[in-house]
Amino acid sequence: MMQLSGSGTNSIATSVIGTYTGKMRKIVLFAGIIYLILTFAALISQTVAIKEYQPIPQGTLDLSSIPYDDIGTFALQGTWEFYPEVLMRAQELKTIEHPAEAGGGYIEVPSQWHTYLGPEGKSLERTGFGTYVMHIKLPEPGYYALELKSIYSSYNLFIDDSLLLSAGTVGTSRSTTTPQFRPATATFHTQETDLQLILQIANFHHRKGGLVQDISFGTPQSITRSFIIENSVSVYLSGILFLMGIFLLSFYGKDNRDSSIFLFGLFCLIIAARSLLTNTIPILQVFPDFPYELEMKIEYLTISLGFLVFALYSHYAFGAIFNRRAAYSFAGLGGLYSLIILFSQVLFYNAFLDLFMGIISLYALYWMIVMTIGSLQRKNTSLIIIIGGAALGITVLNEILFYLIPAFSAFFTYNLIPFGLFFFVLAHSFEFSNRYIEALNISRELTNDLEKRITERTRELHEVNERLSRLASTDELTGLWNRNELQRRAEQEISRYERYAEDLSTAFSVLYIDLDNFKYYNDTFSHEIGDRVLSEFASVLKDFCRKADSAFRLGGDEFVMFLPKTDQHGAYRIAQRILESRVQLNRSICKQLQAATHTLIDIPPEHQITYSIGIATHQKGPLVIDSLIRLADESLLVAKANGKNRVIINEKISYTV
Repeated sequence: MMQLSGSGTNSIATSVIGTYTGKMRKIVLFAGIIYLILTFAALISQTVAIKEYQPIPQGTLDLSSIPYDDIGTFALQGTWEFYPEVLMRAQELKTIEHPAEAGGGYIEVPSQWHTYLGPEGKSLERTGFGTYVMHIKLPEPGYYALELKSIYSSYNLFIDDSLLLSAGTVGTSRSTTTPQFRPATATFHTQETDLQLILQIANFHHRKGGLVQDISFGTPQSITRSFIIENSVSVYLSGILFLMGIFLLSFYGKDNRDSSIFLFGLFCLIIAARSLLTNTIPILQVFPDFPYELEMKIEYLTISLGFLVFALYSHYAFGAIFNRRAAYSFAGLGGLYSLIILFSQVLFYNAFLDLFMGIISLYALYWMIVMTIGSLQRKNTSLIIIIGGAALGITVLNEILFYLIPAFSAFFTYNLIPFGLFFFVLAHSFEFSNRYIEALNISRELTNDLEKRITERTRELHEVNERLSRLASTDELTGLWNRNELQRRAEQEISRYERYAEDLSTAFSVLYIDLDNFKYYNDTFSHEIGDRVLSEFASVLKDFCRKADSAFRLGGDEFVMFLPKTDQHGAYRIAQRILESRVQLNRSICKQLQAATHTLIDIPPEHQITYSIGIATHQKGPLVIDSLIRLADESLLVAKANGKNRVIINEKISYTV
């Protein structure tokens, strides 16, 4: 079975993840291009639809020639009857043949009523009240349904003389009007084929007055289907963005101070809140009396705060290409508008919305230009992020058109930002994962390099430690064990002897060796030559050391050998062989002298190196190596006194001394 090392496995895993990420980036890139093509195609088709659209004429929608099952959904766009500054009911309308008889006329829907020009050519105020009327001819009696979206800021919807839907309190002044923002759907049954849709609207709390979005009319099945899809997708996207925001925020902490991650997570939460709270259907299920002012502040704050956070995020995430002053200036404008929203009423802060939407558009253009230049220069961005930004920008543009051009609200879907942000988050996620893989590869390379350096440093330290250990236990000149190591080895030999010697009767011998005539070489030639003599003799001792033997230099020209399991006879044979090696030693020394002095040198016999050797042998009982060394030293002195160049055996018993 093949096995992989840890580093090898990690490298393969990194490679696999990198390959997978690369493929997924291509998929996301392709999906983004398709997304943009389809979005632009939809916008173009909507523009064409605007040009080719045939509005409902004179406030009458004729569906009588369409079979009931084919009705589907109709947007009640076009011309409605409009009665400004009056709240009409069905009974009053029966007596009127033409709206002008009651001071009314016709108004385009969707639009704000301040654009309406009355009989005298005067435009209306943004605040006020009025009545909208639409006549619908049906193919047959039966069940029908309506869907209302944004109506500011209170209304009563009647089918003929029956109240079908209402929001807030419709009054004729600010004091008698209670605002409430409540999109809704309703199903009703009619026995007639001609019905009158009457919508009373009062607005004293918002700058948008009138029917600023279309009303959808159709069969209950088609209206319900549209309602479920719209709200389910909204809640679904809100949930995804909320989880994504929490997920990103969870990465921010003491171990990760990347502000861009925190800001992007916060941005996701803001848009999630906007997507959920501006679609009041789910909110009304839990809070039927959700305060109007609070709802408006949330709707507008999610715009200003979302812009503020996104501007800061762009700076922290792409600081190499985004100008710091520009980023903080745009963020400051978002913060300023947020303060205005917090501490003023809807009528006041809504007046600045057009200006703020212009600022958002300007920043979106700046963002795309900077990111495109950064991508071309390969500075901390990529094409996939630009495509994600374009997707988000299109949905933001849709939002701006909704707020600024009410007539387009019939053709542009409201609150698409969650869709754009979802793709934007997806693009960033894969881009961030790619950066993570790149960072992982860099980290892997740095780790491997660090491991190599650590291994090299460890090896060097090990060599230094070994050298220090050798210096502490060996003689640097000869390579033999030194006096310190002699004591440690003596203790080891004693411990081994006591553990393994049978009846403490195993022999153990010590040789004490001194070089005769060594002083002559130091005094006559130099200490360097003396050192060579010592090194040559150390080599001789190493040659005669068996595996269990140990050789030591005590200092100067004195040496000791431990000979475990060696009796007097065996020790004497080794000593004799050492004596016999003097001839070869003197030849080697002579050659070295000639090479050093470049002269022919012949050392007289009386000055040649010889050895005086003392032997002490342990025969029985406790092993005391210090005593053996002392006894061997005594024999050495005897050898020196008797003419040198000889071996003397000490017959004393070591452990009794």
